[in-house]
Amino acid sequence: MSATGDAFCAGDGQGDCTPSHRQTADSSNGGQSEQDAIVHFDWEPGQVLNRRYRLDSLAGEGTFGRVCLATDTTKKRQVAIKIIRDVKQFREAAQEEAEVLATICAADPWGQFRCCWMHTSFLHDSRFFCMVLEPLGSSLYEFIKKNDYRGFWLQDIQIIAKQLLYALNFLHTKMRYTHTDLKPENVMLTSMEPARPEWFPREDFCEGDEVRRKKKRSRPQYVRPRGAGIKIIDFGNTVREHDRRDKTINTRQYRGPEVILELGWDEKSDIWSAGCILMELYTGEMLFGTHESMEHLALVERILAPLPSTMIRRSPHRDHVNNSPMFKKLRTSKEESRWVLNWPAGASSDASIQKTTFTSAEKDKRADGTKTIHGFFITTTVLGQGSFAKVKLCMEQLTGTEFAIKVFRKLPLRRKREFTRSDDGEGMKVRTVLDKVYDEIALMKTVSHPRCVQLHAILDESASNGKLYVVLEYMRGGPSMEWDESECCFQARAGQITEQVAQRFMRNTLEALDYLHQQLIAHRDVKPQNLLLDGLGGLKLGDFGVATRMPDDYVVQGTEGTYHFFSPEMCASGYKGLWDLVVWGEFACSCSCWQKRQDLPALLDTIAMGTYELPPCD
Repeated sequence: MSATGDAFCAGDGQGDCTPSHRQTADSSNGGQSEQDAIVHFDWEPGQVLNRRYRLDSLAGEGTFGRVCLATDTTKKRQVAIKIIRDVKQFREAAQEEAEVLATICAADPWGQFRCCWMHTSFLHDSRFFCMVLEPLGSSLYEFIKKNDYRGFWLQDIQIIAKQLLYALNFLHTKMRYTHTDLKPENVMLTSMEPARPEWFPREDFCEGDEVRRKKKRSRPQYVRPRGAGIKIIDFGNTVREHDRRDKTINTRQYRGPEVILELGWDEKSDIWSAGCILMELYTGEMLFGTHESMEHLALVERILAPLPSTMIRRSPHRDHVNNSPMFKKLRTSKEESRWVLNWPAGASSDASIQKTTFTSAEKDKRADGTKTIHGFFITTTVLGQGSFAKVKLCMEQLTGTEFAIKVFRKLPLRRKREFTRSDDGEGMKVRTVLDKVYDEIALMKTVSHPRCVQLHAILDESASNGKLYVVLEYMRGGPSMEWDESECCFQARAGQITEQVAQRFMRNTLEALDYLHQQLIAHRDVKPQNLLLDGLGGLKLGDFGVATRMPDDYVVQGTEGTYHFFSPEMCASGYKGLWDLVVWGEFACSCSCWQKRQDLPALLDTIAMGTYELPPCD
């Protein structure tokens, strides 16, 4: 963006040059450049690139190049190859994007954080830089356009919003990246299946009967995607944390006010863009449909709130805001001036504004006696009580999905200290229980497997005496077995488990442990209370409170876990990972415990010496 007032008012910013359906003459360069004269890569079906990728069809093309669907003849899979035009600056930008994608893929090897996956990159014919990517479906914009600018179903928007914020949290907190160019064109649906015909629930929204009848005759059949899974693409403008934060970013209609006013920006600019995208998914049109900076700021004030006077005072364009006919300056005192909107008639996003409603935050206590947690979750019944946390059933307000939420009071956890082995294996160190809880959360963030209980969200109150909320997947069946205090043993919740069911449970647990061990994670507390029934006939492994990363020798030192499930090597050299599963399998088949009614020293001697007999399983 130019620093001159004319450029500020005309909107000739850098982001306006991004090819998009949103651009008009104010963002064109008035003629064809030398770069535009360079044609795209001339492809043909059956052509093989890099002696491996056979081109099948053209998926799309843009300013930087074209994307072809291809077959990986080595791994027998379909891929998408982004072939960059033979322009030096495009090639260099693509190489930077490939570096960013390679870093993201290394940090997210399972592809769970909703960023486009790149398999590899190569240079074809010493001229065309190519990136081999996963194939994806339509962009969100293409889908809206296909539906004649009617939005998505609200249920699909909720799913998309969750994934989008999940991806941004990963980029911002773990990768320290800011995408800087989020828009519907750069968010792709993962499903490549044909969309299914569906009725549109907001067909008559803000339209009269006559208008609706005319549109119904001319509009195409509304379709709904087969799935609402998404991936973020186009990391060519991604900015690292230490890079400049004063240049103009984003396509105009998705810029935050701090970018427009040239106040500097950070990763929160992506959050603003995400909010604009979500509103567009609902209404079918841009929230800020403008090509001029002053009108853009006026629209922001009309929809949200007056811009803080401190923001405008810090802007190098203060005089233009002050003198603009779209704003009136009110002087409330000699020290302070305030700008308020003088709403322009016929603003281009007036229809969007009419469709936008806002509700006040809900109170913590609801009329039915349930409690809301920071406006996100509604808690209901108590599922259990542990030494340090209470577990409650909760419902996510946005989606209506049920979760289990562990509620920790941080102050008692911070006061309780424990001695643990130091990282180098020599000596001891003091750590609080709260430190261990944070370690468990950090480890669970890396776990993504259908046989492991999934972490959904974390709500951490900043106050030292506040609460920590850990939101987990809700397991409707509860633990596979329960402790019988009178018999000092575990009992199956529905009587003795059949051998067939026990085999299925063992297989589920082995799948979870195999995944964890591949990730070099030792669970260290496999027992009936932590093997939870999913309500669909299977098990999932939960409670990673004593789980840890395995060292290079794959032997974990220390004696964390439950004594009844200690293995012989734990009494001597360390934990290796499967003994506790064998003991649980014996429980599952016999519903009895060969170690019951033993005191701790006798129990450990029995395990170490192997002086026990397994009861019959029939």
